[in-house]
Parts: sequence; structure tokens; C-alpha cells
Amino acid sequence: MFVTNNKSSESPYGSFGLYARMNPYSRIYDDNGQLIQSYNYNGTFEPNPIWNTTINTKDVSEYTDLSNYFYGEWKIKPQLKLVGRLGITAKDYQTDIFYPASHTNFINETNVYQKGSYNQTTGKSLYTSGDLGINYSFMKGSHLFFMNGQVNFNNTKYDRVSLSAEGFPNDQMDHVIFAIQYADGGKPSGSEGISHSAGGLASLNYSFDERYLFDANYRLTGSSEYGSNQRWGTFWSVGAGWNIHKEKFFEGSSFINQLKLRFSTGYTGSQGFNTYEALSTVRYYTSEAYYGRIGSYLVSMANPNLRWQSKYDSSVGVDFSLANKRVNGRFDYYVANTESMLTDVTLPASTGFNYYRANLGKTENKGIEANLNVRVYQKDNNYVNVYASAAHNKNKLKEISNSLQAFNNEQDEEKSQESSASKESITTPSVRYIEGESINTIWAVKSLGIDPQNGKEIYMKKDGSVTYEWDADDQIAAGDAMPSVTGTFGISSEIKNIGCNVAFYYRLGGQIYNSTLVDKVENANLAYNVDKRVYTDRWQKAGDMALYKAISNTSYTRPTTRFVEDYNTLTLSSVNLYYDFRNTSLVKKSFLQQLRFSVNMNDLFVISSVKTERGTDYPFARNATFSIQATF
Repeated sequence: MFVTNNKSSESPYGSFGLYARMNPYSRIYDDNGQLIQSYNYNGTFEPNPIWNTTINTKDVSEYTDLSNYFYGEWKIKPQLKLVGRLGITAKDYQTDIFYPASHTNFINETNVYQKGSYNQTTGKSLYTSGDLGINYSFMKGSHLFFMNGQVNFNNTKYDRVSLSAEGFPNDQMDHVIFAIQYADGGKPSGSEGISHSAGGLASLNYSFDERYLFDANYRLTGSSEYGSNQRWGTFWSVGAGWNIHKEKFFEGSSFINQLKLRFSTGYTGSQGFNTYEALSTVRYYTSEAYYGRIGSYLVSMANPNLRWQSKYDSSVGVDFSLANKRVNGRFDYYVANTESMLTDVTLPASTGFNYYRANLGKTENKGIEANLNVRVYQKDNNYVNVYASAAHNKNKLKEISNSLQAFNNEQDEEKSQESSASKESITTPSVRYIEGESINTIWAVKSLGIDPQNGKEIYMKKDGSVTYEWDADDQIAAGDAMPSVTGTFGISSEIKNIGCNVAFYYRLGGQIYNSTLVDKVENANLAYNVDKRVYTDRWQKAGDMALYKAISNTSYTRPTTRFVEDYNTLTLSSVNLYYDFRNTSLVKKSFLQQLRFSVNMNDLFVISSVKTERGTDYPFARNATFSIQATF
């Protein structure tokens, strides 16, 4: 049984991004030495975030988690075993965020009843699961059988309520009961859900003479989240293996210790949507009544044929061990096709609904994975290992729904607008779903650079002509965010009780849309602190060969190939150092059985082909953890 209570409080200093955009000449104190609450920038008051540290604010989250896990095993006979498990997890949580009227969030608010806010969210969840299985194994000659059968269930239930209130005249009235009124549209709201699933599985494992291996699995699972006609999903898999090193022609080989060939194929299922999306659900009118009675209306359309999203996987692989098990490796090639992909289908307006959930869409993933581990030194308890891994994956959309096509069109329309409502989505390319293309494709309009005569960007249309006007219809596949190769490499060792584990991560190939340049240079607001390249690298006069458009051009930069860059990185992802006191007098002559001291550090450095900002709202952090482990 585990009981966990956690309480966290956010810093009153607020987001670091507020400080990053402050002008360097902005004063923090006035002539009398008092903190300045805000600055007047062209008629708009901008906050001095340090002011908020002098008043009482609250941003607290707390939860209590109770988890209980039961496991039972009954060995009926040496070959027959009954196993049962039961798990229960209950969680209660609450979040309170309070800002008084004097907080800088309200410096431009003139309505005294709307100054000060309180947001509160409370919730609880309950998760139960259990299974009961029976295992039977026997060996006869060179034949080894292992059979397993199991039934299982899962239940999930959650309930969340939130409210927003406003009107808190001073920072000592920091409880929601002091609110003057609910915030506009902030009356109590929430969500709740419940789902059940149950099923069973059967598996068979067979081995002949430890050379030929065979596995077969069958699973039947029903879920309340699917349509009434498609509650149950059936999934299966089969696998085979060949221990080549066990064959007679490998007998006496001192170099090859293991050589195993593997193959597997089968279906797995997944969910991934809200609890009631297969059902017709209703909502009650809460602000209107008719002759003292309230009505209800449909908010979603039922789909009784909504079924499990399934993925068909096939893979072939090789395991090997060489030179007295000093060299160990693994290689896999796989093809995965997701079928009956869950997506939204657009509906005519006459139906009264925008969409309903259905099984439309197919994707394909192909890839290879390789791992290698080499023990370069071994003597007694001293050793040095080096390891490396590499993975390559490509995906492709094979079929999309009309809803995804409508989503593409909607994104293009937003990108083509000059209105402020679309500014938030301008800095990065839209996600587009195009059959035959990768899900990770970067879509942008082909750029020919900045015109040195007028500082405008020159675009190439699909027909090859040039223009100064950005058009969503001219977007091309400008790159793929999926890297060509990713992997890790490192070293692990222990010499005279001193251990070391160093791990690197790398990615090669693929592209990235450098939104840092877009946000900090071309779409920067000159009223605030800005990147120096705004003044040094943007076009200013005729003849300038500039990387960025004219500083006088205040239009927002749409997705353009100018900012698509090849992306390669090398990261020192973790370093672990330890000293083990085993076999020392400290352990041998005391009540200690084991003692180890260790330090772990993460992301010590990153080398990248693209210079990007790692975050100002919540700055990137490097952590060091010191640990002592003792056994008495």
C-alpha cells in the first residue's frame, strides 16, 4: 500500500518571459525608492513583474493518492499455478490560483468588480483493475510447453469541477468566499467520465530442443467506450524463433555464443478518445426555462459501429553474442500499419453537428533498430562496457477522412488572414494531413529570399512564377521533422568500487522550422526588449543583402522555407558517478550490509546545427541529484 501527499506552490515571481521582454532601461524603483507597478508604453500599461512578489498571491496544487496492490499465487502442482492480482488507486486533488486587485494582471482593467480573480479546480478519480490467470507447463523429452489463460477487468471513474470568480479588493481576502461575483462565463463547470473493460487472453509457448521456438497469443477485450455493435475487439499474434547456435554445425564454436533469428506478426488495439464519444449525449439548458421547466439538447451523435483502433505489426530480428559474450547485439526490422484509425468525420450543418467520431484513416510506419554492447575490459569485479544504438523510422499517411481534409483547409484560411486572431498560429507551419506524405512533414511556401530593392520576401508559386504575396495554396513539403537516424551511445564501468555511466543522445537528418528566428526577429514587437538581429540583420535600405525582411514591414511572417533548417544534435543526456563501499572496512566492521553514494546529472550540454531558444516562460533546467543507499 502506498499513500502519497504532494503540495506544490508556484513562485510569486511569475513567468521568466515577462522579465525577458522588459526593456533594459525600464526602472524597477521610482525616485522615492518604491517599486513601480507598471510602465506606460504608448498608452498601454505593461507590468513590472517584481511588483507581484510584494503582495499576497496563491498558486497552490495538492493531491493525495492512495494505491493498494494485492498479489496472490497458489502452486496447485509443480506444473500448475494460479495467479491473481487486484489493484485500487484513488486520487483527490485541488488547485487554487488567487490574484488580488493590485496584481499586475489587472493594471489595464477599469471595472473595479472585475479586479482580482480566483480559480479553483477540484477532482477525484478511482481506478480498479484485476486479473486471474492459470499457468500450466510440462516437458516431455525435447518438447517444452507453457500455457497461460487469464481473465481481467479495468474500471475508471473521474469527476472534476472548476469555477472562476472575480472581484477581490485586497490581497488579504484570499479565499473564494470573498468574491464579488462569478467571472464572465466562469460559473461552475466540470467533466466526469466512467468506463469499463473486461476480457481474456490465452497464450501458448513451445520449444523443441531449445532450438525451435513458437509463440501464439489471442486476446478478447470489450470496452464500454465503443459503439454498441462493436464492443469487443479481438487481437492475436504469433512468433517464431530459431536458436541457430544450438544446431550441431555450431557445436564447438568458441566465437559465436548466441545467434538467434526471430519473427513475429499480429494485431494490437488501442483506444484514445473521450468516454462517451460513441453515445448520443445530452446537455441541459442551465440559463433558460420554459414554464418553470428546463430542457435538454443533443451535444453529440452516436456511432454504434465505432470499433477498436488496431495496429498490425510485423517484425524480423536477430540476437547475437560473440567472443565469450563480450559482444552482444540486437537488430530489428519492422512494419506497422494502423487500421481503422480513430478520427473526426465532418457532417453537413443540417444535421446540427460539426462532426462525429468514426474509424477512418490508415498510417504506415517502417523502420529498423540496432543495439550493440561491447565489454572491452573485465577482471574480477572491474569492467568497462561501451554501447551504442541506432533507429530509423519513416511514416506515411495512406488514407485520411474528409474531416482531416477540412482541417487542412481551415488551417490554410487562418494562415492567409491578417487579423490579430490568427497571429498566435503564424510562427509555425500548420499540421497538414496529406495522403502519401509523412505525418511529420513541414509545410511552407517556397522562398527566394529578401528582395534587396524593397526588403520584401519573394515567394515562388507552384507554377514557377514569383510573387510578393503569400498564398496557402503554394505550400510545399519543405522538410520532414522526423530524423533520419536517432540513437544513444555511452560507457558504463566500475574500477575499484568507483562506477561511471555516461550516456549521449544523437539525432541526424530531418529538419526543423526555426520559430525562434520568426518570433524573436521578424515578428518581434519593437516596443519591448528584442533580439539585436532585429536592428542589425533586417533590411533597412535599397541594396541591402539581408537575411530578414524590412524592419518597417510589420506584417506577420507566414510559414516560409527561409526558416526550414537541417537539424542535427548531440546531447550529453546523463552522467552518473558512484562509489560502492562493499568490501570496505566501513561495511565489514559495522551493522551495514551495503552502502553506496552516487550523483546523477542530466543534459550537461547540447551541440546543435540549429540555434534555438530553449524557453523563457519556464527556463530549461539542469539537475544534479545526490543519493545515499544503505542496507542494514
